[in-house]
Amino acid sequence: MEDSIKSSILAKFQQFSKEKEETAKEDTSSKRDSIPNHRGRGGFNGGRGRGRGGKRRFDQRLKSPTVGLTEKEVGITEYVSSSVGISGIIKHRFSDFQVHEIDLNGKVVILDSKELPEVVEVEEAPNDSYRSVLSDEQWAELDKIVKSEDAEKISIDSTNMDKEQRTKIHKAVKRAYGAQVCSNSVKEGDTVFIQIGRATNSKGERHSWPANQGRFLHFTVFKENMDTMHLVSLLSKHIRTKPNLITFAGTKDKRAKTSQRMCVKNKRAEHVRSFKSFKAHFGNYSYQHSPLRLGDLSGNKFTLAIRNVTKSDEEINEALTNIQSLGFINYFGLQRFGSCASMPTFAIGKFMLLEDWKGAVNAILEPKPGILSDVQEACETYAKLKDPVLALKSLGHRHDSSIEGKILSALKKQPNNFYDALIAIPRNSMLLYLHAYQSYVWNRVISRRVREFGLKPIAGDLVIVEEVPRGDDGASENGSGDKKNVKKDDDMNGDESDNDSDAGDSPEAAEKIRIEKVRKLTEEELDKTPLSEVVYPLPGNDVEFPGNVIEKWYFEVMEEDGITMDTFINSKKVFSMYGKYRRVLTEVRDLEWKIVKYTNTEADLILSDLDKMEGKSLPVVEDGNYKAVIMDFSLKSSVYATMMLREVMKCDTSNSYHAKLTKENHVVVSSEEPPEKLKKSEEDSG
Repeated sequence: MEDSIKSSILAKFQQFSKEKEETAKEDTSSKRDSIPNHRGRGGFNGGRGRGRGGKRRFDQRLKSPTVGLTEKEVGITEYVSSSVGISGIIKHRFSDFQVHEIDLNGKVVILDSKELPEVVEVEEAPNDSYRSVLSDEQWAELDKIVKSEDAEKISIDSTNMDKEQRTKIHKAVKRAYGAQVCSNSVKEGDTVFIQIGRATNSKGERHSWPANQGRFLHFTVFKENMDTMHLVSLLSKHIRTKPNLITFAGTKDKRAKTSQRMCVKNKRAEHVRSFKSFKAHFGNYSYQHSPLRLGDLSGNKFTLAIRNVTKSDEEINEALTNIQSLGFINYFGLQRFGSCASMPTFAIGKFMLLEDWKGAVNAILEPKPGILSDVQEACETYAKLKDPVLALKSLGHRHDSSIEGKILSALKKQPNNFYDALIAIPRNSMLLYLHAYQSYVWNRVISRRVREFGLKPIAGDLVIVEEVPRGDDGASENGSGDKKNVKKDDDMNGDESDNDSDAGDSPEAAEKIRIEKVRKLTEEELDKTPLSEVVYPLPGNDVEFPGNVIEKWYFEVMEEDGITMDTFINSKKVFSMYGKYRRVLTEVRDLEWKIVKYTNTEADLILSDLDKMEGKSLPVVEDGNYKAVIMDFSLKSSVYATMMLREVMKCDTSNSYHAKLTKENHVVVSSEEPPEKLKKSEEDSG
């Protein structure tokens, strides 16, 4: 019985995937003849070996067509209004989807300066009185140790000293040498010594930190075609710190141009600025006395372009006016569920909930169509040979920069320990799979709710009474017992997006967590309660279900996968999932739009922060061949911008759908405006 449940988990998705792959292969085979024969370095046919954009890379694209999820497969089926959609093409270029974080003070995060911050000089004491705690001979010996590479230490007998005297010595040494030395009290028998020596992790680059300067370096990150976690991994290696010591308010979309704040402790702005990447730029540095934490944002500002719109200006204005007044269904967008239809993230989450650790590992390592990277090669090797050592050779020195690489490294040490292989994944990344399953259930239930009962509350629906911090004895969402905290929002306990999400934040891994008290609506309250105040739970511990037939629908969806509410109380605490509440409808804030014409299909329609800093401008096109709608709006954190676009456009938001539209309708380029050269970021998108 258990085996049949597990085997049925992916059946429907693999069936969808197989059909799509057949179609995709037919499309790509007919495409070969139409591909221009680009020559030269990095060209499709002119590239050498396995360099960027080389022939092998292009062949791999043909052999592995991208097969993406559709909205229906993740439960997204309903709309708020019945108005005509302004269908068009989204995310044709990275510049068509731009995201700016909004901080807790309501300020939009913008990269507009790369200048280094003013450094506060160490205030020197009027004299060297602090040095009196040690003798001249001891200071001379310490100077010798610091200047040498030796691991020698000096020991000072502190047995007869009180705490104040010992503290003065520690502070004097720290003031004189900063992080280059370390001092500790050591007891040997009845004697207590203060041992002072060169810090083992010091390489001479760190010096005494200015007394009045904050130790937390805050900075703005502008990035394109790079997910937040990958950037953190690369930056942490460059500045020699652990990835989890680089903090941020929320993750941002990969296929976009985004601006957000990050923070790292005890690192200089010069060190961060020395990191070189054409995909990421840093600036607006400042030293603060407090860190930046996950969830420290009030929302995100989006500037988006819908290309190749064919509707009239009147129809466009009507559709956008409707969403201003009606809002849209607060679905979890496709980015929440990964890019591969044959192995969506929520299917991996099911394996974890069912404690099938081997199944979860194999699912993560399954080769995924369309991935143009060494990770794909490593997954293919492991799928065929089940040999993590050979698979790791495909990744080379980059084996620690991907989830797959971390799992393979763990399997290399313990080939059959699949549980520990999963634990090797960063906690936030691992939780994505579990949260994806909760999101999948929520989407399906909400679609049926809207389909059968419309957009009005019904008796038994839930509304929030109040939010209270989880108590000291309460367990956190991961079952570890750590106290967490998230600010109030559409997703009441917060919700992280995956690395490619347009939701813009990851407060599920935030430093704070809140639980909500909810109550059920009565018949008498229905007329005065809008659906925008109604919340529905994501299944998990500590949630209350609606007091109506919809509770049964939750159980029906989960039973299809052999999951019950008891499944969420996992014996492995790290996989134990707390539930939360999410509003059924959400609103668009500060929506503005304009209709523009263009001719060059590869030209940018929106300037990025970096473009503005470099003084670039947009071309003026009076009467172009195509029409586009440029929108500016803000959303609360945890709300998906693509779901707002879906309501406006009345079409699927999947990448495969819009790639098809581009192929069919968006190929003409004016001879007067030759297409710009492909950016390196697009060459290296794999």
